[in-house]
Parts: sequence; C-alpha cells; structure tokens
Amino acid sequence: MNRKLIVALSLFLVSLASIAADQTPSNPASTKAEKRAITLTFDASGAELELAALDADVQHAEAAADLAVHNADVQASIAHAHDFMPDATTESFKGALIAAATGATDKLFGMNEKKAKLNSIRALIGKIKSNSNALTREISARLQSFAPQVKPMTVRVALIVGGGSDGFQTDDVPNTFFLDVSYFDEDMEGVALLASHELFHVIQAHERPTDAAIDPDKSGLSQQERRIMGMRLLFLALENEGTASLVGDAMEWPGQNGSYVSWFHKKFQRNLAHIDQSFVQFDNLMFRASHDADAPMDNLYNLGFSGQWDSNAYFVGYRMAQAIDKYSGRGHLNALLDLPAEDFVLSYAAVRAAHPEDSSLPPLSVATIAAARELRTIDSSK
Repeated sequence: MNRKLIVALSLFLVSLASIAADQTPSNPASTKAEKRAITLTFDASGAELELAALDADVQHAEAAADLAVHNADVQASIAHAHDFMPDATTESFKGALIAAATGATDKLFGMNEKKAKLNSIRALIGKIKSNSNALTREISARLQSFAPQVKPMTVRVALIVGGGSDGFQTDDVPNTFFLDVSYFDEDMEGVALLASHELFHVIQAHERPTDAAIDPDKSGLSQQERRIMGMRLLFLALENEGTASLVGDAMEWPGQNGSYVSWFHKKFQRNLAHIDQSFVQFDNLMFRASHDADAPMDNLYNLGFSGQWDSNAYFVGYRMAQAIDKYSGRGHLNALLDLPAEDFVLSYAAVRAAHPEDSSLPPLSVATIAAARELRTIDSSK
C-alpha cells in the first residue's frame, strides 16, 4: 500500500468526537465598538473612455481605443481578465474595441453586445453619479452589520465596461473595487448588491494585509512551502468569497424583479440545489492541493472559483458562513475576519458537529479538516 493511501485511510479513522473537540476555535477577541463610516467615490473615467471607443467612427476608432486601453482602470480590468483568459491582453482588448466600433465581430470580450447597450450603460452611469450618496448609505449600512470593527475608510468604485467579470477587487489597486456597468441594465439594486460584495473584499484586504502574499506560484518556494501555500489559497478564497456572498446575499436582497438581482438570485438557487456535490468538489480540490506539491493551482482555483464553472465554491463558503452566523452568532463570524482562514473552516466543522440534526449542512471531508488543523498548528507555532 503506498504512503499517500495509508495517510488518507488514517485520516478517515479520526473519531467524530476528536474532530469536534479539536476544531472548536479559540474564542476570537470581541469586536471593537468603534463605528465605521464608509465613503464611496465613483469614478467612471475608464467606462467613459471605453464607451467613447465603442461609439467612435471608423476614422477615429483606433485612436479612441488606444486612449481607452491606457487608462489605469481599464489596464487593471485587462490584467484581471488575463488571470482567467490567457488571450486577454492590452492588444487583444484594443482590437476588440476597434472591431466592435467598426462593425466586425469580437468573440473574446463580447464588446459587440456592449456596444448594443450604449444608451442603457450611459443611463446607468448617470443614475450612479446622481444617486451616489444614497448608494453609499445603503451599502455602508449593510457592511456595518458584518464588519463593525473596521475604521472609517474611503473606497473608490471604478466603473468599467468589458473586463470579463461583473465585479472584482485586486490587491494591486488598493482601496478600490471595480464594477462592469454593462452587466446591470439600469438595475440600481443590482449595483448595490454587487458593490456590497466587492466592498467587503476591500475590507478583507485591509484586515488581513498579509493574505496578499499567498501565492503558490511565486519563485523560490520549496515543495513543502508550495503545498502549504496552495492550501492557504483555497481556504482563503473559500472564506473570502463565502462571507462576501453572505454580505451581498441575492437570496434576500430587495428589488428581486431587477434584471441583475434576478439573475444573481437564480445563480444562488442553481448552486444551492447541488450544494452537497459542491462540498465534495471542494474536498477534491483541497485533497489535491494538500497532497501534491506540484498541483496546478491556477486550474484548481478556477474549478472552484471562476465563472467558467459557475463559481461553485463561492456557495460552499456561503453555506458555511450562514451556518456560523446562525449558530455561533454574527459577532463570532465578524471576529473571524481578523483570524487565519483555517479558523473559518474549523468553526464550520465545530458547528456541524454540534448540530447533526441540521441536514442543510454538508460535511467537509476528514482530509479537508486535517488540512485546516495542519495550518492552525503551523500558525500557532509562530
């Protein structure tokens, strides 16, 4: 019998009683009472340059596209798209803008579809600008419930068109998140919903700045270091996307008739209908990462967290965050924001062990739990 199979069988012999006792997290420090005021500033400069490029005539299309792709926010959106689409580059995006403007077909970025919605997109940008204070109040109130310990902060909302994702946050552009205004069809509640999700990612980056260094593919790592880094990456994404999905919860958001909120609600329903299988899928990803130092982490991440596979692992994290919120309380969930991601995983395992009667809580595999305990041991020794 090979060594990996022996390890796997040993893990499955761990008793439930031992799991429940070992995984109960140390009581996180109580959150601070300090009130937080979030100020949002909306910057449409990138989107407006992209719209101008799409609307340019044949004679001016190339110059307008060149101006658009040199905008810093457009550059950030291209870099983000490149993480999921290797063919997404400055040149290919410039070509997509020119193609759409001149009547040719762009298959990579879908800019022809966005050109067809120019009036709707411009109308939405106008609504966002004129209602920025109301948007800020709505989003800030939602966030206050999930991160009361965060100090006052100003966050820039960069509006773009055609970045390959409806919204994203990147550590490369601090205190900023991005919204692609071509996705919303003038649905302002949809804007507030996704903005709440992405703003929470900005808060996560503030609270745990060292997480930005988690990169299994950086040079100079030993095999063991890469294995540990891969485990951290998946657990971090599980917590970050799961809790952000609870903050921006499409299952309970107002304005269910809006086009974007309705679409997002259906995505939640679709994923929650097979949540048991998604937990197994995440277990498989973690098993590969924790047992193979040469695992292709980009592919593992994309299988769980990219839209290409319906972002299925978002909803694993969402169900885990729901359970912690329900049984351990909002204060406990909020306090996990300041702790390593394995504490989120072990908190869920403890909740599930304490509530076997709740059939809505799928199990995590013994191997996944063992990986979280291994990381806790490492972090405790620092």
